[in-house]
This record gives sequence, structure tokens and C-alpha cells, in this order.
Amino acid sequence: DLEEELLVFYEEPKVRAFHEDSSMEHQIDWADLFFDLTYVAAAQQLGHLLKEDVSWLGLFYFSTIFLCMSDAWRFKTYHDSTFYAKDLTHKMADVLYVCSVATSALFIQPIEEMKRMGTGYATGLSISLAVNTTILGFEKLEIYLLSKDQKAREYCGLELITMVAPRLIMYAAASTISAIELYKNNEHETRTENDFLYVTLLLLGGNLLGTLLPIIGPWLNAFPVLTSLIPWHYEHIAERYGAWIMLMLGESVLGLILTPVQDNLVFYISFIVALLTVQLIQLNHFASEEFEPSKHALARSTTGANLWIELMSLFSLSLVVFGVGLQLLLKNAVCDVNYSSQKMHGRRRLLSQHEGCAVVPRSSALLLCGAFLAQYVLQQFIIPQHEGWHTYLGHFVDPEKVPCGLFLLIGVKLATVFATVILDVFSGNMSSLEMLASIAAIATAQCLTQAVENMFVHLGKKQK
Repeated sequence: DLEEELLVFYEEPKVRAFHEDSSMEHQIDWADLFFDLTYVAAAQQLGHLLKEDVSWLGLFYFSTIFLCMSDAWRFKTYHDSTFYAKDLTHKMADVLYVCSVATSALFIQPIEEMKRMGTGYATGLSISLAVNTTILGFEKLEIYLLSKDQKAREYCGLELITMVAPRLIMYAAASTISAIELYKNNEHETRTENDFLYVTLLLLGGNLLGTLLPIIGPWLNAFPVLTSLIPWHYEHIAERYGAWIMLMLGESVLGLILTPVQDNLVFYISFIVALLTVQLIQLNHFASEEFEPSKHALARSTTGANLWIELMSLFSLSLVVFGVGLQLLLKNAVCDVNYSSQKMHGRRRLLSQHEGCAVVPRSSALLLCGAFLAQYVLQQFIIPQHEGWHTYLGHFVDPEKVPCGLFLLIGVKLATVFATVILDVFSGNMSSLEMLASIAAIATAQCLTQAVENMFVHLGKKQK
């Protein structure tokens, strides 16, 4: 099959899922997996960027660049879920797209370096983002000009106006400003923080405009919903998002493994606890996801699909931030006490705060607890999108009885939220191991709560 594909120099892209028949089999090939590998490096670069500047401004820069990078992944995923092309020309276009994304990741450096416009990092990032948007824009333009399918032409025409053009204009503006500053500031020592802030705002503006226009337009009756012309292949997108979440969790695992080893027992215990916490979050998320394409939020309604997609973007962002928080605490898991030879006299306990153990820095604790809280709250809003709030809450309410199950679940979930907030408040008196163990305990409670919730939902569906 591969040889036959390579013999075809050019072939018109096929619609993966037709409006009349959306059951066309989806295909995720090795090229998709190779494309995902570039995001392993990108996530690692972004994590390093945030670790170097744990501040509100650093979080803003991190979030903006993360959204732009994830936008490139999401935009490509939507295109591949709608159109299918395996000829040599389109394979080369995919190779160029991967190269542009990898180049974007290459220019993600510590904030202090990127602020120095003379280094060229901001220029390289902006140009790389503009290039990958241009590549995908040409693929849309190709279909708009050459396709024989009227719906495909209209679909790509709307995407060019609402998704490609806003991003390309803003990214090009950011590239121009950063290139001018690069020309003016040839010396690396020159620091122009305001210019980098302007570049970042332009990148964020392109991302927001390209995301919101396709959503707001149909509400204003300016143009139809894109999926009313050619629907996405729901199974393809859902499977791709599952891989995306695993990539973001992989950054946490990779970051923990690459943390410099401290020669004490506290460090090793902290590493295991942190790794278990990442696995608990993974179990909790995938236990709450819908795997039946016809029942997925993407297939339920346009509003549900849009909310699910945007919530998943924020959820994945919070996972990377949480991973950075774990790495900072693990790096801080330093204790001069030799536990292997300690006789555990009287008041001394393994998890107690005592002289010789480093206290958790306030910024690290806030980052960890804030991200942990954000990912859990976002997940609670993601789950009901598959069925809608009314149907979702109906699983826990028996009209003839007091909805004790619903009250109990809400109570436990709120308790874990409050426990996270309290943990942040008292973090100044805790060691890294105590902090990590507390987070792991809360994550365990959340997993058990999700298991009970799944049982309620299963029984509710069975009775109906």
C-alpha cells in the first residue's frame, strides 16, 4: 500500500466523513504518531520555560505559547478528521508541517532569553507559527479552488476566513515586530521586555480570534456551523485527543525522571509518590471519558462539542503546569537526615517536618495546588458535556427518593477541592514529601469518587 501511495504524485483530498454518511472508517497512521512525538519535546520545552520563571507573568507567557502550540496540533487534527490525502505531494506537506512545529519547539527557551529580542528566539517562534499556519492554509486553499465537492469548497472557504486568516495576520504581525527588534538589537545583552510582551499579545490575539470566530459566527447567523457542511469524524478526533492527553501527562513523567537525583531516601519516596499521582490523574480522566463515538460530546451538539474542545485545551494546559509543580517539589525534596540508619526515636517520623528538611517554596506550592485544583474542576465540567447537564444529573436523582447519592458525591468532590485549598494555605509549614503525599491522598479520593459516580451512571442507564 505504501508503494502504491508513493507512486501517486498528486491526488485530490477525499472527504473522510460525508454529510450523508459519516461512517467512513477513520485511520490513524504512523505519521500521526510521529507528529505527536514533536509535542513531547514541545511540552518538555514549555515545562522548562515555566520552571525558570514561576510567576504570574511567567505563567501568562507559558499559557500563550502553549495555546499557540496546541492550536497547531488541534488545527491539523481537525483537517485530518475531515479530509484524507495520502499522495506524495500531501505527504511532503505533512513533513514540512512537522518540521515547522518542531522548529517552533526549538525556539521555546527560558523567558529571560526570549525577552532579549537580539537572541532571535521570539522571532523564530513567531515565524515558525506563521509558517505552519500558512502550510495548512494552502491545503485549505487547494480544496477551495480545486475540489469538485461544493460542501468541501464552502467548508474550506469558511475555514480560510475564520480560522486561517486571523491567525496568519496576527502571527505575521508578531513576526514582523520581532524581526525589526532583532535587527535593531544585535547584541544578546539587550533586553526589551515590552517588545516581547507585545509579540506575545499578538500571538494570543491570533489564537483567540481563530478559535472564537468559528463559534461566534453561527450564533450571529453570519455563516453556518462548519460541521453542518461536513461533520468531523468523531471517533478520529476523540482518539486523537486521548493521545494528546497522554502526551501532556508524559511531560510530567519525563520531567520527573530527568530531575537531578538527590542522594537521600526522601527523594526516592517523593519520586514514587509523584509518579503515582500522575497515574491517578490519568486513571481518573480516562475513567470519566466517553468512548462511544455516537454518545460523545462531539456528536451530541455544536455547543457541547465546542465546550468540550475548549475545556480539553485548558485541561491539558493545567496538566503540564501540574507536572512542572511536581518537578519543582521533587527537586526541593532534600533532607540531611539519613533515614536508612535512623532509629525513629520518639517524635521523629518519616513524614514529619523537622530540622534538616527543606520547606516547600510558596511559589511552587501555589503552582502545584492551583494546577491540581484547575484540572479537577475542569474535568467536572468536561464530564457532563457528553450527555448534557440535565441527563447527567438525572443519573443520580430518583424522583421518588431524596437524591442522597447526588448530595454525597457533590459533598465528597467539594471536600477534595477544599482540601486542596487548605493544603496550599498550610504549605509553608510542610516538606516536599508531606506536600506530595497529601496531593496523592486527595487524588486517590477523587479516583474512588469517580468509580462510585461511574457505578451510579451505569445503574441509571441500566434502569432506563
